[in-house]
Amino acid sequence: MTIKTIIFDAGGVLFLHDWYKLKSHIMKEHNFSILLYSDHPKKIQNKYKGLNIGKTSFKKVLSGLSGQKDIDLILRDYEKGYKKYQWLNSRLLIFLKKIKKKYQLFALTNTNDLHFELNTKQGLFKDFKKVYASSKIKVQKPDKRAFLAVLKDNHLNPEEVLFVDDQRQNLDVARKLGMNTLIFKNNKKFFKDLKKFGIK
Repeated sequence: MTIKTIIFDAGGVLFLHDWYKLKSHIMKEHNFSILLYSDHPKKIQNKYKGLNIGKTSFKKVLSGLSGQKDIDLILRDYEKGYKKYQWLNSRLLIFLKKIKKKYQLFALTNTNDLHFELNTKQGLFKDFKKVYASSKIKVQKPDKRAFLAVLKDNHLNPEEVLFVDDQRQNLDVARKLGMNTLIFKNNKKFFKDLKKFGIK
C-alpha cells in the first residue's frame, strides 16, 4: 500500500528542549521549579494532571507553582527561555516543506495550551494540513482516541498512513490501528528508514 499521509509527533521529533536549563533560568529569576512532574509532590502533580488535555491552563500552573497571581513577568521570562533552550530540527522542517505537496502532513502532539501557542507562533506547524494538540482535542497519546481523531476527521485509510513518533508506546497503538510506524531516534536513522517507505 502506498503512503499518502504522514502524521508526525512534535516534541522529540520536530524540536527538543533542554528543560533543566529552562528550569535554572526560571529558578534564578523567580525562585521556583517549572518541572511539575519531577520536582513537586504528588498532591501538586494531581492538581494539574489535566494540563495536557485542556482541563487547566499553563498560566494557572505557573501561578500555582510560583504562588503569584500576577505572572506577567514570569510568563515573559518563561517564553523567552522556552525559545532560547529549544533546538529546532531544521533538516526535518525543511524536508516537510519539500514533501507537503506530495503527502498530507498532520501533527499529533501531547502539549499544553501555552507550548502549543508558542510553537505555532514560531511557525513550526506551517507546513502541516492540520495540527491535533492534546490540549485542544482533550485526549492525549497513547489513548487510541487521539489517533482516531486524526483518522476519522480526515477520512484516512490507516494502511496509507505513516506515523512518526519518538515513543514506542505511541507507535504500538498506531500499529494496532493499522498504521505504518517509524520511530524517530535521530535524523540519520530517520531519513534512512524513510526510504523503506519510498519517501525521499
